[in-house]
This record gives sequence, structure tokens and C-alpha cells, in this order.
Amino acid sequence: MLFPTISFVLFFLLVSVLWPLLPDSRQARSGFLAVANALFYAAASVPLLAYLTGWSICLWWAGRKGSFARLTVGVGVLQLAFWKTFELLPKSQLPEPFAHWVVPLGVSFFTFQGLTYLFARQQKQLLQPWSLLDVLGFVSFFPTVLSGPILRATDWERQIASDPRKNQTPATFSRAMGWLCLGLFYKLVLSTLLGESVDAAWSEPSEQNPVSLWLSVYGYSFQLYTDFCGYSYLAAAVALLLGFEVPRNFDRPYLSQSVQEFWRRWHMTLSHWLRDYLYIAALKGNAKGKRWQVVNVVVTFLVCGAWHGLALHYLVWGVWQALGVAYSTVAKLWLSPTSKPVSTAGRILRWFLAFHFIAFGWVWFRAPDFTTALEFFKALVAPGGTWQAEHGMTLLVIVGAALAHLGEHRLADAGNVLTRYVSRTWAQLVFWAVVLMTILAASPAGLPPFIYFKY
Repeated sequence: MLFPTISFVLFFLLVSVLWPLLPDSRQARSGFLAVANALFYAAASVPLLAYLTGWSICLWWAGRKGSFARLTVGVGVLQLAFWKTFELLPKSQLPEPFAHWVVPLGVSFFTFQGLTYLFARQQKQLLQPWSLLDVLGFVSFFPTVLSGPILRATDWERQIASDPRKNQTPATFSRAMGWLCLGLFYKLVLSTLLGESVDAAWSEPSEQNPVSLWLSVYGYSFQLYTDFCGYSYLAAAVALLLGFEVPRNFDRPYLSQSVQEFWRRWHMTLSHWLRDYLYIAALKGNAKGKRWQVVNVVVTFLVCGAWHGLALHYLVWGVWQALGVAYSTVAKLWLSPTSKPVSTAGRILRWFLAFHFIAFGWVWFRAPDFTTALEFFKALVAPGGTWQAEHGMTLLVIVGAALAHLGEHRLADAGNVLTRYVSRTWAQLVFWAVVLMTILAASPAGLPPFIYFKY
């Protein structure tokens, strides 16, 4: 049940009709969300719903019995390690019933999200003990369960306790519609169009025109961004239509002037999770001095690579990012410890180098395996590249995605701008209906799966 489908629209209409009718009770809201979450996830797989429910029960029990907290954290880490390893196994050679097992949708996301409840409970940051319904409503919250953003238990408790329905106003509706339209434009138009040319270039990299491969490096950078950021906008919009505010997940990351800055702007809820619970809490951050700070940064990004998968190309991607962030850290601590003004040319050069470091890193991320990534890099620098007619359309879409990325803060604020200048509700509804129909008309046929669903 994907967001831009008729089945989800019908599901969400039902949820939207019943949501305001609930009594003013935290347990009623949590219970209703637990049922809605279950229906949403069961549409993908009933057995996997049982798995997600079992994980939620483990978290709830560990929250009540503090002595089981560390064990449950270990279970969370082990389940991620198990599924990431399972992905590497040849399914045709596995015995029954393992040959038919599938990785639970969103397992990395609902594992990390659930652990924030356990950490907050252990640190006594929650206002009261959570019931099982509270945990089920939070861990499997349907707008975010498949691909984030990763929520924090403390933020969720504040909202569910104060009744998020009070946040359902004409202004928030318009803001949510702005995010919804931007998310659909990113996913249905830009990501889909870019995906067509990128997939063609990756079909047989060694046999492709080097120009196509160079365009696919830039194309995939923006395909991945518009796909994942588009999903995050859709999730935030759906949550806001129910009155919930979810954390921002992207902040125009391709404008970064260092790899370290990039990771402060890209998938921010994951970056913040790793920073708070791994880098600071577990590894002690910079408490042991500068050298250990660099080591801890490298370890954190190796874990980030493993979070996406244990295949060799994902681990190489993690090392790639770790080296980039480590260099940024070293440069900040030793090479240029004092803040000095940087010229415009210097800022442009920093941006150029950071962007291309990230873009070439995505080659490891996009590749199906380590060998194919090496073939891609080899073909990328092969002689004989020629410009062809279809390259013009690919370049046009890349430029369009880059311009949208550059002005994203304006596009995301469209709902607020509309509210300031158009006060009549019917006029706003007509405006958003026209925008939605225009996006649907401009989008290619079909709905490719969201890239981050497999993580």
C-alpha cells in the first residue's frame, strides 16, 4: 500500500474520517493508531506484521522490566545483522521454509525508532510508563514505518499526550498539501524520469557510451535524492494531515561544502540517531581526544554503511564516506583550527569537490555488487564517448532536478505562502487540486518502488 496509490488514498480517507471522532484520550488515540498501523502493514504481509508486533512487544516488556533493556538492544542489533546477512544468501539454495522468507519492510527504520523508546525509558526522559498500545502506535506509525523519517520517543510522547488533532488547522492543511505536492513531483516526475536513463546506463556498464555513464553519475545522485526526499515529504505531509509534526530529513545536502556538512543535511534523522546513540553515547565522541574523535567518526560511518547492507559494495561505500568525513574532521581540528574567511572561489571549489566525492560514492551504493562497480568506474574513463540525441533530455531532467533542489526551501514553503495570500478554503482546495492533476499528468506511467524500501 504505497502512498501515491488509490488503495492508500481510500485507507487514509477512512482514517481521516474516524480520527476526529475519537474521545479525548491518549489511549484511544494510541489504540486507534495501532489498529491503523496494523492494517497498513498487513496490506504488505500479514506474517511480517506479526514480526513487527513481536518486536514492539519486546520493546514494551523491556521498558517495563529494566533488567531486559540491554538484552533487547542486543536483539535489535542482532535482528538487523541477521537480515542484512540473509540478503546475501542465494535463496534458491536455502532449505524450506527459509527459501521463501523476505526481509521485513522497513526493518532498519522500525528497529532504530523502537530503540529510541527504550533509550528514553532507561534515561527517564518519558513523562509516564507507556502501555502496549502506546508502543504499537509509535513503533509502527504508518506514515514513517517503511522509510522514515526516524521518530524519537520523547517527541512522540509530547504530541500524542497533548492531542495532535488540535494541530489540524487550515494553515497546517495547506502546509501539508505543499509537502504532498512536492513529494509527488519529486517521486512521480523527477525520480521516475531519472531512473529510466540511470537504469539503462547500468544495464551493461562496460558496453555503454561513457557520456551515458557520466550522466548517470549525476542522474543517480538526483534520482536517489528526489526518491528518498520525496518519500520524506509525503510521510511528513500524511502525518501533518493527522496533526503530527515529524522531524525534517533533508536540508538541500548537495549544497554542502564538505562531506561532514553533507551528512548534517542528508537523512538527518539517521545521522542524528547515529550521532546521539553510537558516536556520543557508545563511543564517547571526542571525550578521549582528537585522535579518538577521528577513529569514532570512522567507526560511526562504517556502521552507517553496514546499516544499508553487509554486501561488499555497501561496506566500501561506508568506508568511502568514513574517509570523507574523517578528512573533514582532520581539516577542522588540525589543518584549519581557526575560522578564516573563505573567498567565493574557495567556496565554489569546496562545493565542487564535496559534490563529486559524494556523487562518485553513490556508484558503490547503486551497484548490484562490488565487481559491477569496478566495471562502471573503468568504463567511465574509457575513450570514445560521443554525445547522442537522448543525452539532451537526460541532461535537461538533471538540470531541472538541480534547480528544484536549489529552490527546495521555497517550494516546500508554498503552503504557507498560499495561506498568507489566499484566505478562502475553497480557493485553496481548487489550487491544490489543479497542482495535483498537473503533477499526475506530467508523470510517466507506472510507479517504481521507493529505493529505500529495501533498507
